Amino acid sequence: MYSIVIATCNRIDFLVQTINCIFHQEYLPTSVIVIDSSDDDFSNQKELKTYIEEGKLVYQKVNYKSSAIQRNEGASLVSTKYIVFLDDDVSFAEDFFKKIFNAVLQNSFKIVAPRQEGAFSKPPSNLLKFYYLIQSGYNDKTYGGKLFGCGLNCYPCYEIQKDSFISSDWLSSTCLIMEKEIFDEVKFPNFEGYSFGEDVYLTGTLKKKYDLYWLSEISYIHYSPTSAFKNNKKQLRNMAFKNQKRIALDVIGLNPINLFLKQLLHKIFLFCIDLK
Repeated sequence: MYSIVIATCNRIDFLVQTINCIFHQEYLPTSVIVIDSSDDDFSNQKELKTYIEEGKLVYQKVNYKSSAIQRNEGASLVSTKYIVFLDDDVSFAEDFFKKIFNAVLQNSFKIVAPRQEGAFSKPPSNLLKFYYLIQSGYNDKTYGGKLFGCGLNCYPCYEIQKDSFISSDWLSSTCLIMEKEIFDEVKFPNFEGYSFGEDVYLTGTLKKKYDLYWLSEISYIHYSPTSAFKNNKKQLRNMAFKNQKRIALDVIGLNPINLFLKQLLHKIFLFCIDLK
């Protein structure tokens, strides 16, 4: 019915926790595929080795670091109708995937993402709302779930968007469920390293053809531990600008001049925030 693909790098403790969580599900996956770009090979780690020997886990070590390309490689091994992209540092209740696929099958959803606890947009202040208006070219009450401007994306504003299923311009690959044949139409972009925004690129592209929904009543925890890359704010911001540029050009469809102006405005906006 469904297979899970996990791209991981140097987070074996979190990975083992996530995999244990998966194999305690009421509704188990057909397969779990781990594509590991860690500095070490963890195929002999006690719990992973047991799952591998039991045929429950496919573990593949790669010599490059790109969560986007790792996910594509894992997806190439999937033969089930549905594919789940899952981060290596999440946890959820034992009925998590049972609830998800009940919603998917009952509503004929093709691409969904459950609610990540703590990840949400607040109703924007007047100043922020005015900034979003300039970037997007349209007025919206919350901009929850929107993708606009120079590649900006907002999580749903659950405070106001209270529906069980919230339509969106993009979805997060921290936990992303879709039909495999739909994923094969696009795949993740070849973003390198931490791959900031690869989920926005993929799902924003698919939005042109398919409806995307957040499942607001089904949630999970994302631990998001610190890493050398995340701690390097300059490197992270540079990658964000680089990948947002691709999103703005390829997905949103900005012309180069508009993109330059909107990205310049965004840099000024972030600089002013940093000064506060």
